[in-house]
Amino acid sequence: MAKSKGKIELQIEIKTQDQWDELLSKEGLIVVDSYSAWCGPCKAIVSSFKRLKNELGDDMLVFATVETDSIDSLDAYRMKSQPTFLFYADNGRLRHWHPPCWTRQQHVNEAKLR
Repeated sequence: MAKSKGKIELQIEIKTQDQWDELLSKEGLIVVDSYSAWCGPCKAIVSSFKRLKNELGDDMLVFATVETDSIDSLDAYRMKSQPTFLFYADNGRLRHWHPPCWTRQQHVNEAKLR
C-alpha cells in the first residue's frame, strides 16, 4: 500500500483537475467514489472505502473520493444518482461505473474480480 511518512494511505481525496489527471495515471484498479457536496449519504461511504482497503490491502488497488463539481472531466456524473462509483484500469480507462444501489458485498466482489 502507498505510505506517507510511515502512514498507510487508505484512500486519496481528489480536489483538483491536476490531482484527477495524476490519479488516472496510477497502475492497477482505481475505484472512485464520485459525489456532490450536498449529498449526505455520499460522505458515509468514505469509511466503507477505508475498511475495504484495509480488508483487501492490495498495492494495485487505489480508492479515491472526488467531488464531481470540482473536476471538469466528471461533468457527465453531476446531478446523477449520488454517489456514483467509477472503476478505472489500463492507464485511466473507465472500465465500469455503478450507481449507489450496490451492496457492500457487491463492491468487494467487483474489487476482487479486477
